[in-house]
Amino acid sequence: MKKILTMAIIAAAMLSASNAFAQKHEIPVDQNTQKIKFQAAVKTANTEDKCWNSCISWLNSFYTNAASVTSVRDYSSKKIIGTHTIVLDGKDAPIVNYTFTIEIRPGRYRYTITDLTLKGPDRMPIDSWVNKDAAGYDAKWALYLDQIAAFVDNWAASLDKKMNFVVKQEEEDW
Repeated sequence: MKKILTMAIIAAAMLSASNAFAQKHEIPVDQNTQKIKFQAAVKTANTEDKCWNSCISWLNSFYTNAASVTSVRDYSSKKIIGTHTIVLDGKDAPIVNYTFTIEIRPGRYRYTITDLTLKGPDRMPIDSWVNKDAAGYDAKWALYLDQIAAFVDNWAASLDKKMNFVVKQEEEDW
């Protein structure tokens, strides 16, 4: 009886550990590039200028040093490009760099987050983390991808709230 109880406890612990690494978010992969790409277009009744000003205000509130984060702030094309990092949780968890682009058009705006790479001299892309059948796959990658997706969800919700947008639409020809 003691042996059966011990085996049941071990099985429950193993199941619990495997659930801890289960991926909860769908990670979007661009069909053309086969790279991770988070993107959404959002409709608005705001003018381009109001959207631009709200976006700049959001950048300054979301990032500690927004001027160093953005490499492009082109008012004429209403395009902002920046890079930053995501600090992942966990023992020996990596830091991930990302690039974001925000484009504003009449009645809508679009954000794109791409170029997710490990911070370091090599800047290795993390796109291989999506393929669970890849040689050398590490179960921690699913946990890291969930953290990245949760970060992007928070990032986008914060941007939407600041810009007062509520209705997302499917991607269209930009």
